[in-house]
Amino acid sequence: MQWRQYRVRRLISETRRYLVEFHKFSIDYIKMLKQQLSRRIEYLDGLRGVAALLVVFTHFLQLYTPGVFTPDASVDHGYEKFIAGTPLNLLFHGKFWVAVFFVLSGFVLCQPGIKNNSGVLAISSAIKRYPRLAIPALGSTLFAWVVGIMTQARHYDALIPVSLSQRANPYADVGGFFGAIYQGAYGAFFLGQYKLSPVLWTIGTELIGSILVVALVWMLPGVRRRMLGCAIIVVAFAGQNWMPAFALGIIAAELVDRNTMERQAKIVASGICFVGAIWLGSFPYFGDDSGIWRFLPPAPSNAGIFFATLGAFLLVVAVSLSEVAKSFLSSSAMRYLGGLSFSAYLVHFPIVMAFSSFIILHAVKHVSYGASLAISLAATLFVVWICSVVFKKLFDDTSVSVSRWIGIKASKLINASKLSPKEVEHT
Repeated sequence: MQWRQYRVRRLISETRRYLVEFHKFSIDYIKMLKQQLSRRIEYLDGLRGVAALLVVFTHFLQLYTPGVFTPDASVDHGYEKFIAGTPLNLLFHGKFWVAVFFVLSGFVLCQPGIKNNSGVLAISSAIKRYPRLAIPALGSTLFAWVVGIMTQARHYDALIPVSLSQRANPYADVGGFFGAIYQGAYGAFFLGQYKLSPVLWTIGTELIGSILVVALVWMLPGVRRRMLGCAIIVVAFAGQNWMPAFALGIIAAELVDRNTMERQAKIVASGICFVGAIWLGSFPYFGDDSGIWRFLPPAPSNAGIFFATLGAFLLVVAVSLSEVAKSFLSSSAMRYLGGLSFSAYLVHFPIVMAFSSFIILHAVKHVSYGASLAISLAATLFVVWICSVVFKKLFDDTSVSVSRWIGIKASKLINASKLSPKEVEHT
């Protein structure tokens, strides 16, 4: 009898131990799955962070080393024309990095629709997109208005004889408070009014492109139809506007999602795409008839938009196929940078114009112009970081919460409208 009791207790003990181990295994396995699923988005966030950082650098150079953007030989501090004629111009190629933003938008925004092709989801996604963009855009113009009221960016004007900048100062007269609200909430989206925050030239395109992505995914179920629809958009609008970038983002998502290549083949394909991204993406602002770009075929309409879009598409595909790139871009530092990318993009321009010029103007009295640029850039990045953290809390995070609430409400209303009155009472 005692022997049987002992065996029963031992069996219960062993069973409990196995259950505990299985529970731990289950938790670890679920965590691993979550990491694998989220990693796909995390590395794209990291890439978005890199793009935002280089857009900040682009505008800094545009204002204080303008020779890299114009063929005018008189606008040069001695090294700008050389750098502009090499693939190093990717470090300040704002057009290319904006194209990366648009391709990433198409890539990310199509994911829910591909997994769940629901009309309700599509309509709610389209409805909530405007408040998701409008709240940060409004914050951007208000921030720029405050900077303009306080500084008029007068140090920027005083620095022009040294910087040789050719860009007009938009903060010399910023107008009234309600004008700033109008620009951020409406004018930048639908009328092309973005004087206070010049980076908002992209916001109307982002809104239209986002709705285009939702419409393509919803109206064209099935991979073949969707790819054909995207190909038509790319061909029809190539070099005319940025809509092909969103369509190419959907194509990139489909290609990556259905990739079955072996490891070695992925490495080769990724390398080829990286080279192609550098070649096409670095298509220069001037001098494209020389260097590595003279071998490119003629582009339809605006060659800069055309090649920047293709280069951005190849970069996103290359990163998505490279385990090394995904690992780097999924690191905590890159993910943090990606989390601040939208806020940094929206707040940096008035800082670069007002604060950076103040630092350069005082530093150049004691050191060379190049050294003053380096000092100012370091200080500018620090200030942009601080302001981005605050801006994210006040506007970006708020827009996420508000747009999510609007999407849920819209979905409930749409679903309720499909039910009979009696069914609505019980929902």
